[in-house]
Parts: sequence; C-alpha cells; structure tokens
Amino acid sequence: MSTEHVPEELLENILTYALCIPSATFEAWREPFTFAATPLSNAPDILAVSKRWNTIGTPLVWDAVILRNPPNTRAFAEALQRPQTKQLRLAHRLRRLRIETGYNHFSKILSSTPCISDLFLGLNLCNEDTVSGLARTLKKINPSRLYLDGLETIYNQQFMVNLLKAVTAALPDWTNLKTLIVGPGVMVLPLLLRPLSMAPALEYVSLSGTTATANIDGDVLLHIASNPRLKVLQIREITRFINIPALRARVDGVPKKLYIGEGKNMVPILDFPAGDVVKPDPGPLPELPDKIWERILGYATHVSGHNYLRMDEELYQRASWPPINATRRSILVVCKMFYRLGLGYMYAVPHFARQGVERSVDAFIDKVQSSRRLAALVRVLYAPTLTTPRRISAPLTNLVHAPTKFHVFPECLNQLPDDAESALERMEQSLSTSEAIRTPVFLKTPKLRTVTLYGGLLSGGGGDPVKAALPCLETLRLSSPGPGSLDALSAMELRSLRNFEFTAADGDMSELLRFLEAHGRKLFSLSIPADLDMPQLLDLCPNITELGIVYPSPPTNVPSIEKCKPHNAITCITFPNASIGALRERGSEAKWYDFIQFLSERTKTQLPSLAEVRVGEIKWPLIEHEYRGALCSCVAYLLHEAGLTLSDISGRRWTRFKPIPIGVRPHRLHLEMATLESAAA
Repeated sequence: MSTEHVPEELLENILTYALCIPSATFEAWREPFTFAATPLSNAPDILAVSKRWNTIGTPLVWDAVILRNPPNTRAFAEALQRPQTKQLRLAHRLRRLRIETGYNHFSKILSSTPCISDLFLGLNLCNEDTVSGLARTLKKINPSRLYLDGLETIYNQQFMVNLLKAVTAALPDWTNLKTLIVGPGVMVLPLLLRPLSMAPALEYVSLSGTTATANIDGDVLLHIASNPRLKVLQIREITRFINIPALRARVDGVPKKLYIGEGKNMVPILDFPAGDVVKPDPGPLPELPDKIWERILGYATHVSGHNYLRMDEELYQRASWPPINATRRSILVVCKMFYRLGLGYMYAVPHFARQGVERSVDAFIDKVQSSRRLAALVRVLYAPTLTTPRRISAPLTNLVHAPTKFHVFPECLNQLPDDAESALERMEQSLSTSEAIRTPVFLKTPKLRTVTLYGGLLSGGGGDPVKAALPCLETLRLSSPGPGSLDALSAMELRSLRNFEFTAADGDMSELLRFLEAHGRKLFSLSIPADLDMPQLLDLCPNITELGIVYPSPPTNVPSIEKCKPHNAITCITFPNASIGALRERGSEAKWYDFIQFLSERTKTQLPSLAEVRVGEIKWPLIEHEYRGALCSCVAYLLHEAGLTLSDISGRRWTRFKPIPIGVRPHRLHLEMATLESAAA
C-alpha cells in the first residue's frame, strides 16, 4: 500500500515514533551489556523507503544522537561537515547528545551543535581518548540537563578526572543548566563540589543512594545544597549508606532541600518521622477492624501483608536491615491484640541472623516442632548462609516454599491428617535413595507448581486417586532419580506439566522413554544431558520450543539432535550451566566452534525453526577494544552468520556484529569448507 496519499502531518507523527530516540533509551544508565546488546537503529532502512520519507524523516533523526564507540563519533563528526548537513542546518536540530566513548572527535561535534539541551557523558570507559580543547568547546553550548554516567570498571582514571575538569570549567557559563543527574556508579569527586555550589542556574540535582554520602574530601550534600538557586537535592533510593535519622537531624541547610525516592514515591526528608517517635503516653489505639490492623502489621514486619513476596536474596537483604526480628518483637509486646495478629508475621517469613545462623535456625526448628500452632504459621524458609541442611519434622501446613537447605519432604506431609492439604507451591529437596517415598503423598500437595528433586526413590501405589495428584505441576526437575521413580510419575496424569529437566548418570533410559511417551506431548521445554543418546527423544516431544543442554560447555555434538527427525517447533537451545566470556582459551574456543559447526549443518534439516542459542552467563564486552578480541564476540558473530542469535539466560540478545571480531575470518572459512565437505559426502 502506497503512503504517498497519507497527509504529511500524519506521516510525520508516524515517523517521529519510529525514528526519534525515546527518552527512556537516551537516559538509561549503562549496564555491562549496553554496548553489545543494545539494538541498532533501523533509521537508514526507514529513510530509504522513499524520497518523501527521507525528506520528512531526516530532520527527525537529528533530534537525538547516541554515540557508543569511536567509529560512531568519528562518522558523526564527519557528517556534520557535509555540505548537505550545513545547507539543511541539521546540526541546529540536535537537542540531545549522548557520548560514551570516542571523545577524540567530541570537540568537533560540539563546535557545530550549539542547540544541545540534554548532554549525557559517559565517564570511565575511555582508554585512549583525549579531552584536548574540550573545556573551550563545552562553553559553546548551554545545556539545560546534564547526565554523568559510569560503570564500576574504570579504564583510565586520569581521563575521567580531566573530563570532569573540562565540565567544571564550563559550569559558570552554563546559564541554562537547571538539572544534574548523576549515575549510580559515579562518585562526586571533590573537584566538582565548589563549581556545583556556584552553578548559576542549578535547581535540581539527583544522586544515587550508593554515592550521595561518599565524602572523599568535603561534604557532598552540604556543598551542593549551599547553592542558593538549588530547590531539590534528590537521593533516588535508600541503601545501607543512607541514614535517614542522621540526615534528617542535620542542622545545616541540607534537610530543607533533600528528597528521598523517585517519581510519585519522592518524599521530603523532613516528612520522615523523627528518630525517636515513642510517645510517653500514646493513649488508646484507634478502633480499626482486624483486617486493617493485619495490613499495618504486615507492612511493619516486612512480610508485605497478605502477598507474601517470594523470599529471594534482595528481599532478604532489605528485610534484614535494620534488624527486623528486634522490630517484630517490639511490635508483639505492645498489646495482646498486636500479639494475636502479629505472631503470624513473626513466623511466616523468619529471618535468621547471619551471625550464628546455625544456632538461630536450630532454635527456630525447636519452636515449630514443639508447637503445631507455630508450625502452621510458617510460610517461607530461607537461610542462604546455612552451611549444613536442617531436617524439620513438623506439620508445616502453610509452607509455600521449601528450599534445599531445609529437608521437609516427605516428613512434613506425613504429619498432616489424611484429608488435609498443604499450601506448598515450590519445592527443592535432596532425598535419600535408601527409603522409597510413595506417590500418594503428593495427594496432599494440590498447589505444587515447581518440583526439583536431587536423588530420591519414588514408588507408585494408591490406585486411581494418585493419577490425579499434582494437578498444578508445571515444572519438574529430576537429578539422578532412583530406579522406578520415573515410572511412578508416568502413572500420573500431570495435566499441567510443561517443563521437564532430567540429568542422570549413564544407565538404562527405558524409564525416561516411558515417561516421555506418557507426558512428552505436553512439554514446551525439555532439558537433557548432552550425551543422552535417544534417537526418538524429540519425536516424543513434538511441541517443545526450548531444548536445554545440561552441560558446563558446548558439546561437539548432541546425539539426540544428530539422530532425530526434523523438528519444526524448537526455536531455542539453552546451556543453563555454561558461561562465555572474553578469554579465548584454546580448549573452550574449539568447543564453541565445533558446536556452531554442528548446528550450522542441521538448521536446515533437523532444526529448521532454530533461531537462538542461550547460555547461562555472558561476560559482556564493555567497549569496542574488548569486543574485537573477546571469545563471546566471535561466537555471537559466527552464530549470526549461521542465522542464529546468541543471548544470555534472561533472553537478552547480542545485537552488535560490526566491526568483525579478530580471528573470525579463518574460523568462518573453516566452517564453510567443512559444510561443503559435509554436503559433498
């Protein structure tokens, strides 16, 4: 359909959406994956559609520019000098400029772009760049917003200092600069303090919670707040470095301008309660329904009310500072009503002190094993620093998550009445193979969605009722199960099963075959050992879209793929335990190239829909110099040549393939020759 009859205003709005860089992209702080995993602009393809699109879209492209490497910066500096650029005054349309590396050409860019309003400077990923003449050219612009960004990795400390010196020299001349936003990895160096206190128009400064109070040589907050024009001094998040009572109690001018949080959650620090909120005579508690008090107590005890957030490391860290158990105990002793309503929160998500965690866990186990009422309150067990797993034999009726550090299966279920049901939803347990666990025990876990078992011996029984057990089970992971375990599971319906992972030592695979015959058609994801030789494996799982290879490095070949019939559903192969980084060790490099060769020979035959290869961890290159020689760059490039994409376990895809990584050409020639030889054979 032709767009020549589309009104110009409508076409301009459409192209604005397609060509202009969103604010969220322009302002995003750099991460380790930013350089290699940021999708490249498709603006050239859009502008090439027609002459009309080019005429309308070209000015829109010049609204914002992001320069991530020296070649980009050099090419942009050259583009500014072209006669067409000058004739159309495109340089004057540039409002937002972001540069991460390539400062050698930055002065030329600033000399031609006087209308910049947003300037984003990457501070510490430059190795051989220079700031010669930058202090003079920075004065030729007058931005209203300045972003300072950095990562933990610093390649050239002196360059960063020199760049900040150039910025401080320009600050007195930036009469439009109202906003300064400092990234999470940037320390406010002493050389910035005095210029910021005297910036002529500065009204808003935003700092990270990790660096706002990092006073190297001078009080950062005091110097910035001393600027008479400053209205807001923001600390974006509360970290362990931010002491709210101490900041609120300051007697200088900082608290009047200080705000904590972001967006709708940004609050003046003076609105926080004072350090001592204990009233000598507080009077009677307000008359509120129990449900409202339960919500209040859930928030106060860090159990998040009735939501019971999944207890992970982040929530554990947040809730264990300040010492949460002391706060809970203080709440419980306020009155009988608080004790009655708050006891459940005390035991629902117990926090164990890192110091003496073994003793704390043992004391907790003694409590719940001696009282069925307390055992029924436990919802989550989490103790990542516990060195030796503990066994609990108590009726934990409401336990939602059972990690491997606490052995609760099947003892806790066996102590429940026959007609009782457990609230268990996630379970990761190490089991003994000396005593069989009968599958009727799963009749008590109708909500169980994820099961991970290491070892163990399951036996069938129970007749027809057991077939309907585990109706909600979606993910099943078995590592070295005992004989008969898979057969016992094959007898169940498992109607919700979608993901299955199996690892075991070499042995009789007939049980696995029978299990997949029973449940293979339900699966969307299957993970197997790399050396599993079962030609009919993928035929039994026609609907899987993801195939996991449980192996620490890529194998030379995967027998189950090599011997399978064409499978049209698999789009992704995953190596959850593998990592790929920068070091090009000969052994790991050869394994990756052999595996890519193996895949390239089968993408058109056995796996025609394959589009992606995922690994557990990618050590992303931060700059072009790292990119050129990194093993992950070569692997990503060769997979790209084979029509595949490299991504990490979260699904973040590698998108950078230029310039060609060093050492790729010989390997690519090797792959082409090997493919020709295979075809000739």
